[in-house]
Amino acid sequence: MTEINHSEIYNYIKNTLSGNGIKLFSLYKLQDTDRICYGMGLESIENTGVTTSDIRKHLKNDKYEFSVPGDFTRASGAFLHLEIDVTIL
Repeated sequence: MTEINHSEIYNYIKNTLSGNGIKLFSLYKLQDTDRICYGMGLESIENTGVTTSDIRKHLKNDKYEFSVPGDFTRASGAFLHLEIDVTIL
């Protein structure tokens, strides 16, 4: 069984999205024993025009597969929320 390096996954998500102009308000690992899942919060005003397809495209790589939903969940008028599942390839 492959050991999960959550710090590496966290840093990959954070650095990749910020490097592509997507500003995260928060990023955190969700406590789930059955899956690897991260939640992220984005300020809607600073990320106008960003879609879940953009996030999916930017996170694509050969080490992890990121399952990104089709839509954001609106946490409030100012914040968007997204949960992504991670699979180690």
